[in-house]
Amino acid sequence: MRTFYLFSSLYFCLNSIVYASNIDVSSLSKLKREQIDLTRKNIEAEAVKAEYFWLSPIVGSFSKQWTDEYSKDAIFTNYSLSVNQPIFKSGGIYFRVEHAKANRFYSNLRLQAKEKEMVKEVASLLYKINALDLEIKKQELLVENAKIDIERKTEAYNAGALDGGFLDNSMLAKNQQTLLLFDMIKSKKILVLKLETMSDIEYKNIELPTLNLVDEQTYVNNNLDIQQSNTLVRVGDYAKKMVISEHLPTVSLSGSFNYSNAKNSIYSFLPEKTHYRKYGIQISIPFFDFSTIKSIESAKLNHLKLQNSAEDTKRNVHKSYKIVVEGIADIDQKISLTKEDKNLYLKLLDDTKLLYSAGERTEYDVMTLQNSVYIKEYELMVLDLNKQQELLILYSKMNHI
Repeated sequence: MRTFYLFSSLYFCLNSIVYASNIDVSSLSKLKREQIDLTRKNIEAEAVKAEYFWLSPIVGSFSKQWTDEYSKDAIFTNYSLSVNQPIFKSGGIYFRVEHAKANRFYSNLRLQAKEKEMVKEVASLLYKINALDLEIKKQELLVENAKIDIERKTEAYNAGALDGGFLDNSMLAKNQQTLLLFDMIKSKKILVLKLETMSDIEYKNIELPTLNLVDEQTYVNNNLDIQQSNTLVRVGDYAKKMVISEHLPTVSLSGSFNYSNAKNSIYSFLPEKTHYRKYGIQISIPFFDFSTIKSIESAKLNHLKLQNSAEDTKRNVHKSYKIVVEGIADIDQKISLTKEDKNLYLKLLDDTKLLYSAGERTEYDVMTLQNSVYIKEYELMVLDLNKQQELLILYSKMNHI
């Protein structure tokens, strides 16, 4: 039978967990980091394309024809370069450029939110695995206590001081505790496999972050959901102004360079080779478009809808902060109660050791109480990890934190 002195190694285990300052995108698997990088590059490419979409293309054309309709072996060759570039669209050009910039900013925020969510998933799995490690150690102690109880009742049964039914109940209790231990080990394996789909790093080599509660205003000011919704309002505002500008006057500059070559043409009085330039200005004013009013109304309504959604998002963010704070307060209460229980077990353990020295208590009593103290230690550490998971909800929603 092992003595309670061997359990001193457990105390070292309880105090050997080290926490790092944070878990970042480097904790993700290589493939997931590559996906994020490719998405970021695609956002930039799409943004540049949208920002310069207002620039008109320079169009080149070439043609060559052979004919004997009016003269033998006549050959006509033509080529030209032309452009028709709007230079003023009643603010439409400026609004398009700003719309592209705002949309780029929104896309990057959305990508950052996705990245944060993936990192949060890795951190959450780590918290759960570490908590389950502690629960397994706690369960092993409960199994140990159940075995001690069996030994104690076996001795009493053999001495004729205990009915066999009590011994049977103790054996059933030990089996139930053992089955629970097996279930925990299985659950841990499943969590580790899930983590391996998110990260290439061995979970034992990833240090857990230590998070602290930020004040509500800091959380709101840095909240990614609010930043995304506010940016969408800007995107909608520029989109509305773009729609309005499409139904206002536009000024365009046009120009072209043309070259033609006519061999064996019947028009001998014309020069065989000619080249010329054209340039000019064009002002277009839409006088009537059946869809104008509805298009503008739709754009305005969409902008109002985005504003309403932004206010709703802000309200939800405030509520989510309060929910986390309530969850932390609940955990703190459990920590306080568990500490009280631990202190009671410590007092009982000290008293029992004195009685054991006096021969009034058995070694079983000391071992059981010693295990109970360590069980409470594990419970306190699990509660600390649970608190970190609550705080992780806030940190995963914060920008530059």
